[in-house]
Formats: sequence, C-alpha cells, structure tokens
Amino acid sequence: MSNLVKVNDLLVQNRGQLMSAIPQASGLSPDRMIRVALTELRKNPYLQQCDPVSFCGAVMQAAQLGLEFGELKQCALIPYKTECKLMIQYQGYLALLWRSKAVTNVQAKVVYDGDDFEVSFGSFSIIRHVPRFKSAVATHFYAGAAPIGGEFMFEVMSVAQVEEHKNRYAKGLDRRDSAWNTAFESMALKTVIRKMIKLLPLSSDNPIHAAVAQENADYIDVQSEKIIAIQEQGTQDRDHMAEHEAATKSFMDTYLKAKEAKVKMDDILPDPDKFLLDSTTSKITAMTGMLLERIKK
Repeated sequence: MSNLVKVNDLLVQNRGQLMSAIPQASGLSPDRMIRVALTELRKNPYLQQCDPVSFCGAVMQAAQLGLEFGELKQCALIPYKTECKLMIQYQGYLALLWRSKAVTNVQAKVVYDGDDFEVSFGSFSIIRHVPRFKSAVATHFYAGAAPIGGEFMFEVMSVAQVEEHKNRYAKGLDRRDSAWNTAFESMALKTVIRKMIKLLPLSSDNPIHAAVAQENADYIDVQSEKIIAIQEQGTQDRDHMAEHEAATKSFMDTYLKAKEAKVKMDDILPDPDKFLLDSTTSKITAMTGMLLERIKK
C-alpha cells in the first residue's frame, strides 16, 4: 500500500482524535486539517518518503496547537530523513498570542536601513519605528505585545545579535537549504518573538508554552529549497491549484470507495500515487469517472 493511501487511511481513522485535539478558538476543522495535510503530502515528494505514522503525528501536533500549514504558513511539515517534523513559523507564534486573549497589540517587525528607529529602556521603555522604505537591508528586528491591563513589552535584536544567536544555536548552517540561509528575516522574527514571550506574564496553561516546549524538544532547522519552491507553486496560480485539489480529493474519495467495494482496478490504475503525481487535472477527473462506472457495475 502506498504512503499516500496509508496516510489518508490513518488520518480518516483518527478524525475523532483530531476533532478533540483542535482548540475551538482556532476555527479549524478536522476535515480541513486532513485535506490540507494530504495536499501538502501530494505536493512534496520528500514528505512522501516519511513514515506515515510520523507524518500523522506531526499533523496531530499541529492540530493540538490549532496551527495550519500550507498557505497560512503558521507551521510547516518538514521531512527529516524518514521522519516528519513540525516546525512552528513566526506567523504561528503570532496567531497563538492573539488567540490567547491574554495580550493585545501584538507586533513583529523588521527595521530596514534608512528607517527612523529609536529604542529606550528604563522605567518608561519606548520603541519608535517609522518606515521610510529606502532600503531592503535589515538592521534590527523587534517583537512586542501588551498584557491585558499592562504596558507594551518588547524585545529588540540587531542583525549582529541574530547572527550570534544563529551561530550558537542553529543546526545545519552548512546546508544551503537551512531555513536560516533561505528565509533569514522570517527566522530572525521567530527568534525575537520567542525571546519576547519570556517577558510576558502568561498563565502556565497558555498554549504558547506548549508551542515553545514542542520546538525546544524537537527542533529541526531544515527546509529544503526544493520544498519551498514546490509550496510556492500553489500561490502562483490559486485557481488552478484549487481545481486540481478538488479533482484529487474526488479521485481519492472514489478510489477508497472502489477499494472498499473490492472493485478491480489494477488494469487501469496499478499505482495510484504515481498516477496522481504524473497526471494533469483533466486526467485525474477522467480516471475518477472510470472508477465511478466500475463501482456502479
């Protein structure tokens, strides 16, 4: 049985657990989690080499945090050899902070060369940033939030400080596909956000702590450039991707029904995974029709 089918079966079988795990405030549904997970799996040949149980485990971790992978980029499913790891992105940390309702005015910004930027610490800490849009060269990164009823609290890091942190703690820096080498600003924002979180007087049961603990225990700094390129293809032509995703979902549903009905398919569909990877939307739609005809017989 192919990994695509195994993962689909595992996720469908554990739909109830996904429903129980997803925080209500996230607005996610188990069906959407399953659909997006399968889409990510189909788009990424590297993920398809991961152990299905490991892949589903990463999806469950995302569900528990109420974070979505894919276009929202709150988190990412990262293949590491045969394991699938969940990497929380800075957008995910911001979403968790907003959702907690324990803070307001959540911010994370990049300061570029030429911007007006002033920071003052002391009994009255102040941060002032006026973008001038004169340069694309980053100089500082900052993140802040105001606890309910409290003052705005923030952390600031210069590029040099971020570089020092990267060199001390990050893994895989010798790889071109390290996230630090392909998405430095995003990783820098994530770093300063995690540092800022330590300042906030959050309750021990705040979900942000679970996210930090998750990454501390299981952090992998690997994000293949090929994976990024494949993920970005879906944003270049959203209409086409939506049509292809709908056709693929219809095919998978029909394939599973045919399988349950013990319909003979080997003569027209010897390898469902290879067929999905190699086929256009129209071919997938046509095959779905053929399977439906056989089910009716």
